[in-house]
Amino acid sequence: YTLGYQLGEAVSMLGTAINSAWSPFYYRTFQEHGEEATAILAPIITYFMLVAIFVGLSTALFAPEIVSLLAEPAYFSAHLVVPWIAASSVVRVFNWITRQGITYAKRTYWEPFLSALGGGANIGLNLLLLPRVGYIAAAWATLIGFALTGLLAFIISQRVRPMIYEYKRLGALLMTAVGIFFARQIVPSGSIWVSIVGKVALLSSYPALLWALGFLSERERKAARALYTRFKSNFFLAR
Repeated sequence: YTLGYQLGEAVSMLGTAINSAWSPFYYRTFQEHGEEATAILAPIITYFMLVAIFVGLSTALFAPEIVSLLAEPAYFSAHLVVPWIAASSVVRVFNWITRQGITYAKRTYWEPFLSALGGGANIGLNLLLLPRVGYIAAAWATLIGFALTGLLAFIISQRVRPMIYEYKRLGALLMTAVGIFFARQIVPSGSIWVSIVGKVALLSSYPALLWALGFLSERERKAARALYTRFKSNFFLAR
């Protein structure tokens, strides 16, 4: 469990870096732009979550291969923990981003309650499920605890400092990632290297699927085409 937890925590390390940059940027944007800040911050939140979900998906997809390369065969089942912890880490990143409104509105007296809710749910579920299900229940409890804390923090934050969120685009990010994760079953599992190549190809479909689903705005599509044209021109000039 500890090995699987440490691998799944990769997203949280990224989230810590995002949160360190996000907090001062959030405050500065509101101070400089007032109510217009919500529209400015919305697409930035979407792209922060794009990065977090992509890293979480990558970690969950390649967990069996990573564990088999790093650990003894006796520890191979640790990969079962990784997707749940990676998902809980993605939820935690979204929680860190959204709960800035609580701090900005000086409603930090909610923080101890939120921490107690998440911790209490985690402990309670562990006591209930661990004897019946085994160590995987600890991963489930972690995800549910963070999800409950994040949901309540989001509701409170929206009440005290409402924000605009691109729900449609965030939903596309999440559902596409979930679909790719479950599609991993089609990847051949005979050789570890064949499996890695197949999963790299599967992961590479993520941006293509988002493009096909209309994730990018027209402005972003134009910028992407211009970037691709510039890259292609520079590539041929270099040759």
